[in-house]
This record gives sequence, C-alpha cells and structure tokens, in this order.
Amino acid sequence: RLGSDCAGIGSDFVSLKVSLGDELKVVRKFVAEMNATKLQWLQAIESHLGNSTPDVIYADVMNRDRAPDVDVMISGAPCPPFSSAGKGKAMADARGWLLLSSVKYAVMRKPPVLGLKNVKGLANVKNKWILKRIQRILKLAGYKCYCAVMDTKEHGIPQSRPRVYLIASLK
Repeated sequence: RLGSDCAGIGSDFVSLKVSLGDELKVVRKFVAEMNATKLQWLQAIESHLGNSTPDVIYADVMNRDRAPDVDVMISGAPCPPFSSAGKGKAMADARGWLLLSSVKYAVMRKPPVLGLKNVKGLANVKNKWILKRIQRILKLAGYKCYCAVMDTKEHGIPQSRPRVYLIASLK
C-alpha cells in the first residue's frame, strides 16, 4: 500500500513496480497532487502498468489528515524553498511546509517506511537545521533514519541531479 505527497507523475509507483516486478503487488491508496496535468499523467501511467486509480486523490497536501494507512509513504515536496536556483526562503515559503505535512502524516499514521526527497540545498548550511529537526521528530516517533545526498548520474541515470534522500523505517 503506497501513499504519495506531491506525487507528480507517479515516478514512485513506477520505481516500485519496476523494482519489485510481479513479486509484490503495489497498490496506491492515495496521492496528493495539485497539478491537474501531472495527475492525468499519473493516472494514465499507472493504468498502463495495470494499477487502478488511487483510492483517494487530494488536491491539497495540507488537507489530507484522513488519508488511509499505507505501508510506504513517499514525498517529493516542492524544491524551490530549499533550492539555490529558487529564492531559498525555506520555511518562509509556504511550499516549505508541505515537507512537514508529510512528516506529520508519518508521526500520526506510522507507515513502516517513509521516503522524502528534495534538492541538496535542504542539506546546506542554511537549511540543515530543518533536515536535522525532521530527523529528530522521526526518531522520537520511533523511526530509524538514513539520510544522504546522492546524484542520479551515479545510479545509472544520464543526468546529474544531486538530491537529499531521507528514508525512515520503524524500528
């Protein structure tokens, strides 16, 4: 059972589907995505791969407190608040709070696995306190956290996109 905040076109589902093959059925229980075009793509891709429409679709991550329980929760919260290419306002940018909404879901609903992805600027000197606070909150909620900056080009993708990946698993 998969849940996604800021789901985009559903690359999290595609990745799990490709990685797991037919060994384990991946069912998307909910998505939170405000961009209607991305949502259409997500639904078309998942339908092509044999998945039904998610049980629940939220247009607003901040208003999905009743989201169903999942086994894996993925969040690709907007990057501009933490990006050197953006204005870098961090939590002064309303989009920065979307990341914390995903953390709130994890603390409240306790999915066994949580994955957060964002630009490497989240780990820079200016924003590192946010990343550290997220890890502390998750640890207090019973999660073990693994966090690293990784570049996609080092993992077989022909594009350099350094990103912060935080994976939290219940102890």
